[in-house]
Amino acid sequence: MKIRESALAVLVATMPLLAANPSTGATLPKPTVDVRAWPRMTSPKFGCYVETAFGYRDRRFNCTLKKYRNTGDACKNTKVYYEGPAFPDRLATSVHPLATKVDLDWEHGDLQMVTVTLKGTWNEVDVRNAFGLPRAEGRKLTEAELRTQPDNLMDTSVQYPSSPLDESLAKRPSNPARGTTAVMLYGFDHMGAGDAACGGGE
Repeated sequence: MKIRESALAVLVATMPLLAANPSTGATLPKPTVDVRAWPRMTSPKFGCYVETAFGYRDRRFNCTLKKYRNTGDACKNTKVYYEGPAFPDRLATSVHPLATKVDLDWEHGDLQMVTVTLKGTWNEVDVRNAFGLPRAEGRKLTEAELRTQPDNLMDTSVQYPSSPLDESLAKRPSNPARGTTAVMLYGFDHMGAGDAACGGGE
């Protein structure tokens, strides 16, 4: 009888903890498409891909665009340098069921970075497993691990825009009910005005 009473007492004591962390054991779905293949795509190729895969036709960067050459530079002709198709927010869930938006950063006609923003605060391990990413950022990987990465993927990062200064979120149990998680894939280093020594900096 005393054993049963002790077990009941433990259960009652742990109930507040379970209520405070309702997402323990939550599973992050995998993305619907392989976003790992996106970084370094050219703007015409990506525009045509979005048109055929998602049924969205960008007014300029679509399957009819031929012989495109980006003539911009990071110092003077910056508008052209950073031009490229955008990904409509309404199609974000076509990439991942929890995605609220997909941001694309373009430089000299190539996709420099992809950012998929998810609803909820997801443990970094959960995110990397779901998206098929390396176990950590590039600086934390071994030389052997770096060699196994796709040629178009320079680095990856998981960040938390709703609480950018709280580094503990990456290791906490996932909580799909609160916050946001940004999954970032880099094709190459950003090269802006400051990097190009234009004088003005960026």
